[in-house]
This record gives sequence, C-alpha cells and structure tokens, in this order.
Amino acid sequence: MMISFTLTGAPRTKKNHGKVGWSRTKKRKVHLQSDAYYAWHDAAGSQIPQIRRDHIDAGGELPIGDQVHVRALFFRDADRGDLHAYEQALGDFLQDLGIITDDKLIESWDGTRKLVDGKKPRIEVEIVPFRWVRNSAGNILVPVPVWEDRGV
Repeated sequence: MMISFTLTGAPRTKKNHGKVGWSRTKKRKVHLQSDAYYAWHDAAGSQIPQIRRDHIDAGGELPIGDQVHVRALFFRDADRGDLHAYEQALGDFLQDLGIITDDKLIESWDGTRKLVDGKKPRIEVEIVPFRWVRNSAGNILVPVPVWEDRGV
C-alpha cells in the first residue's frame, strides 16, 4: 500500500555545518550532524506517530520491508543544498523512525525535486513498495507495486 504524507518545516541535510565530537565508546573523534539537522529531525519526527496511525488505520503495514520508490518534493525555505544530500537525510529519517526497515531498500527517487517555498517549507513524500516480477514473456523484470503483486 502506498503511503503519502507531508512533513512540515524546513528540510535540512545531514552534512552541512557538522561538527566533530569525541566518542567515549569508540575512543576517537567522530563526525556529528549539524544542530539544524537534529532540530529538523526532532520536529519532523514528532509528526510520525500520527502518520503511522493514519497509515495503519487505512490497512497499511509499517515498517515497509519491500523495495520502494520514493518521490519527495523538498520545499525549502531558501535555495540551498544539493538534492542528493536531501535524499540521504530523508532516507535515513524514514529508517530511523520506522517507516522503512532499511534505506537501502529505496530503489529510486523518481520525480523527486528541490523547490522553494519560503512561507511554507515542507517535504511532500510518497512511498510505493514494489517487487520485481517477470513480464508475460518471462524475459524482462518489471517493477510491480506490492498490492498488485499480491492480487489486491
């Protein structure tokens, strides 16, 4: 089952303005994410419980353990950051908050865009689980949404 939702607030990437800290367990310096990223992660994370409830109430299952296509529209508050960094931050976020089991299951970001909306920054997200299935001739693998594969 496809899941779509909007995360309000200005999206942030993980790699901008990071800092170095000391890990007591690793006994070495480690890279820490920026304060802006942690603030975004916490604010967006507070929206996830309602998103989870809505999806489960509609008959969906979480976390998604199938391969997925993700389409994300990053409405940023200013024209900054590269698309890959936003995709990486969102993929890690979706894994951290239990929407998908592992961000390596993201097979494509088709339709993903960077946009600017200074008055209402947000991320509009659509996630479509799929499986690779052979076509009718049996010679080409094609992506089929999971609900079609299960005969729903």
